[in-house]
Amino acid sequence: MLRVGIIGMGCMGRIHYEALRHVPDAQVVAVTDVRLEEVRNVYPELPIFPDYRDLFRDARPDAVVVAVPTFLHEACAVEAAKAGCAILCEKPFALDVASAQRMLEAAEGYGGPNTGESKSLWTRVRSAPSSR
Repeated sequence: MLRVGIIGMGCMGRIHYEALRHVPDAQVVAVTDVRLEEVRNVYPELPIFPDYRDLFRDARPDAVVVAVPTFLHEACAVEAAKAGCAILCEKPFALDVASAQRMLEAAEGYGGPNTGESKSLWTRVRSAPSSR
């Protein structure tokens, strides 16, 4: 069973949650959002944390969905990599190439699992000629 955490329960986080409910070998073990009461009212069955670092420490997911605003992607993805999680990050992936590179390096540096799609995407991005 793949234990999944969702960081951010706005529109996209909720879509991922509903989709994951239909994946036989996946279980959403916890979510995180700053709107605790709203998320608790809609999803009373889910453990919810106010801070994504608490989710990693207490729920210990195998994978996470990063579904927060883009400017928060890097911090969440780097912490997820440190926790050894596989990461699915919503688009746009990062605000700039430097941030995307740090996210990729974190995922590679902490030995967490990668998905074929993200590895393939970043291989193309890293080898693309610069337009500057």
